[in-house]
Amino acid sequence: MTGLANRRALQPRLAAELSRHDRSGQALAVLLVDVDHLKRVNDHHGHAAGDEVLRSMAAVLAASCRRSDLVVRFGGEGFLLLLPETGEGGAEQAADKLRTAVAARPWPPVGQVTVSIGYSVTVIGEPASADRLIAQAEAALYRAKANGRNCVESGVRLPA
Repeated sequence: MTGLANRRALQPRLAAELSRHDRSGQALAVLLVDVDHLKRVNDHHGHAAGDEVLRSMAAVLAASCRRSDLVVRFGGEGFLLLLPETGEGGAEQAADKLRTAVAARPWPPVGQVTVSIGYSVTVIGEPASADRLIAQAEAALYRAKANGRNCVESGVRLPA
């Protein structure tokens, strides 16, 4: 529906980027982006409007990324962005840029749409794990939602 790759397409790319991190120490960031209150959009404007929000969101996210990045539909109202060669500062900057761009644009016919974003980054000198990296970003996303939505939270570095 969104024209983006899905979780299945993410697996080999994420594995390759994690291998590169383990070999060379290149930083890698994962952003989990969730459309705030999509259920409310569906309930008030219909599922066709909600689907249009998801398609438009996919376009906004894809247009905001570098050619080396990967944007995938991660499920429901969620998207995952894989940002190679991106450390903590770059991940926070990219996430806040996305959050601001989404909140500033019009979303006819639903009005304003916002996103909550959680991100995590690999730690230089520590072996990276796909499950851990995504779990950290997911925990941060839940904190962003708990903190009022339309915000960015950093993932807690969990022990290996």
